[in-house]
Amino acid sequence: MGDGGVILQIRDATGGTVVVSDDSWQCRVIHTAPFDKSCESERHPVAGQAPCGFDISEEPGGWDRPMFEASGWAQARVYTAAAVGPKFRYNDITWGDTARLIWGPDLEQSNTVLCRFTVG
Repeated sequence: MGDGGVILQIRDATGGTVVVSDDSWQCRVIHTAPFDKSCESERHPVAGQAPCGFDISEEPGGWDRPMFEASGWAQARVYTAAAVGPKFRYNDITWGDTARLIWGPDLEQSNTVLCRFTVG
């Protein structure tokens, strides 16, 4: 069992904020594991066998293209830094007031999450 989370901010050449990650993003989980969190305490867990079942879906074709329709995707969930436990120099960046850590519905079980936001 791990954790996830992503934060993003894009600024223009003048330092103005163009876009940040927040709950207006749309996300889709394509890998969930394990279905049962008790898998974490198994002495010899076997992926795909109870309680360590999982689900993996293919990436939707063209999901990373501008015209892809993701309106049916779920709204990103916002998490605190304490919940995510960010690493890799997270604290070295001055994040804008509106930039948020986002991920799928579960920090531990949502393993691969595709997120979209279209900049107009």
